[in-house]
Formats: sequence, C-alpha cells, structure tokens
Amino acid sequence: MIKREMRFLAVLLCCMIPGLAGCGAEETAPTTTPIVPLTSGTADAEETPDAEAEPVTELCLTDESAGEILALRENTELQFVDARDSREYEALFSLQAALPDCVIEWVYPLCGREVGSLETELVFEAEDAVNAEELMEGLQYLPRLTQVDLCAHEMREADMAKLTEAYPDVFFVWNVSFAAWTVRSDITVFSTLQPGETALRWDDEDLAPLFRYCTRLRALDLGHNDLRDLEAFTRLTDLEVLILIDSPNLADASPLGELEKLEYLEFYLNPSVRDYSFLAEFTNMKYVNLSYAPVTELSFLDTMPELRMAWLGFCPLSAEEVQRVRDTHPEAEIRTWYDGEISSTAAGWRASDYNVAVRKAFKNWEQVEYYGAWDDVRYREGAQLIEMYPTYEA
Repeated sequence: MIKREMRFLAVLLCCMIPGLAGCGAEETAPTTTPIVPLTSGTADAEETPDAEAEPVTELCLTDESAGEILALRENTELQFVDARDSREYEALFSLQAALPDCVIEWVYPLCGREVGSLETELVFEAEDAVNAEELMEGLQYLPRLTQVDLCAHEMREADMAKLTEAYPDVFFVWNVSFAAWTVRSDITVFSTLQPGETALRWDDEDLAPLFRYCTRLRALDLGHNDLRDLEAFTRLTDLEVLILIDSPNLADASPLGELEKLEYLEFYLNPSVRDYSFLAEFTNMKYVNLSYAPVTELSFLDTMPELRMAWLGFCPLSAEEVQRVRDTHPEAEIRTWYDGEISSTAAGWRASDYNVAVRKAFKNWEQVEYYGAWDDVRYREGAQLIEMYPTYEA
C-alpha cells in the first residue's frame, strides 16, 4: 500500500508542478511517467486546491495488472504509452483499440524474435524458429504490421491460406509453388511463356495459387492457356498489362472489368466470348488488341480518353463505325486489316516502344526485381537478359 501511495504522489507532483519531469523514468524518455495504480490507496492523497492539474498524456508501464491497464481506456488525453516492460498483451491490445490515436509501444516474443508493436514490416531469417501456429496466434498482437517476409522458410500452402485469411491486411511474402513454377509472392511480372502451338495448356486450378497470393502483379501474360473462370483476376487490383489470348473455353470475361488500372490488353482469339461490354470499364486503357472479336460496334472505346492504339483485325465492323472511332480518337492509331493480313499482331502492333519493353519483361520475368510500369522495369544486377523482340513493319 505504501508503494502504491508513493507512486501516485509522484505522478501527482509531475502533473501539478511545471518543470518537474521524469518522475523516475529513464533518461531516454524524460516526459514519461509511471502509471498511477487505479485501485485503493489514491483516495487519501491530499488535493491542492490552488493548482489545476494538467492531464497526463504520457505514461510508462512496468508490472501493472491487466485491470489497471484496461482502466486507462477512460483517459482520452493519453498520447503515448511506453509498455515495453509489460507482458499484459491482451490488455494492451484492448487499450490500443479503445484509444486508436494513442501510440502504445510494447514488445511481443514471436518465433524467437522480440517484435515491437510499432513495426510495420517483419523479415524472418533462416535461423529464426518460424512456426505457423505461433504466427497465427502472435500476429494479432502486432496490429501495425503490413508485411511479413517468410521467404527464408518453407511454408505449406495450407498454413499460408489460413494466415492470409486470418490477416487480410498483412501481405505475406513467401515462395508459392504452382504448375511448373515456384515464385515469390511479391512478384510484379509473370508469364507462362506459352508458345502459339502448344499441347499443354494450364487451367484455372493449375494457376489458382498465382491469383490467390501474388496480388502485387502489374504485368501478366497467360496467353495460349485454358482459362474458364476469371473471378480470381479481381484480386489483381494493381494489374496494368494483361495478355489473355487464345483460351478457347473462356466464355465470360466480365470479371476483368474490375481491373481499373489496366492500360494494355491483348484479348483476341477467344471465340467463346460474346459479350465485350466489360471493356467500357477501362478508362485508363491506352493499347487494346481485339482482333477477331465478334464486335459490331465500338462504344466501349469512347470511355478510353487516353487510347493510343486499337487493333481490330477482322472484327465485323462497318466502315462507318471505324470512321466514327477515328474521329472520336484523332490521335490514336486505329487499325483494321487489309487484304492478305491474317496475324492478330500485324500492321505494327509489336513495333511500339511500350510493346517491346513489355515483351522483354515477360521474356525475362524471372530476372525482374520490380515492374513499376512499362518504362520502369528493374532487372537483377548481372542478369543475362534475352534482348528481343524484332519490331514489325506495317
């Protein structure tokens, strides 16, 4: 009881006497004061009627009980709480939820590491004792984390599925295996590099982990595969470049309409797709190739103010509709085929700087460290890149 009364008096003096700071706190935090125990023993302290106590905005916690910590929820004036010596994690977490504008710092032991509650990114090294169950339990006490890197460890997809579902606001960087590849989940460009003549086509199930975990993709080439359900594409909200050609069993492409950042699209030789209204959602579109698409009118191009190239080879369009689009986009290159052309990329589609840079990134995707945009591609230092493609004359 005496100890509690002395601690209360110390705090009271700090609040009432200007210039008296610290109250026994460490020199590294001179404005931090020990918590006032919120139990019996405080009522007997003398009040000083002549002095108006200033609100306590910073506190230092040591061995206070969960009840004492939770009582602080009523102190809306708190701005900072140093709780690095406290182990009452449930109470601290509840206090933080109750006082979202207050910075509360504690340290949580996780997989052999001491992790501060203010950390936003966490990288586990090979020597760390990473355990999926411990991660599932402990990450809840680190509410500011936005990224956890687990690439130094072999993680099971079943465990990562649970972690991803439990912590949707945390991006987990880990080695994802699917079909013929193992990739980091933070890759920004990927291509199956399927040739036009292929006997093996990857389907939705084969590629499912790619969509589920590699949600930072900006450029994606899945040409010459067998995709049928595009709902998983809605997770790829950063996608800017998409090649999705020659999926003979694809019928519904409407989920693509949610890819608001898309600015480059190759979508041709998909004979089962009949509804192209989803294209009207692409207000950032610059390059679109729809050769052989069964479209008879091009109103969806009217919502693309930045359109630069539109390839419409062998689309059943009237000359009047093509001219209308050219009048609407006088600075864009609108192409339909002349006699003798059969290629969906004829007449110079491959010749633009944009196209050459994108295809180079796809051909060397395993060497790409970061794809920010078509003209912002960072390759691994010392990588032997395949320099391609030759440009095509109109």
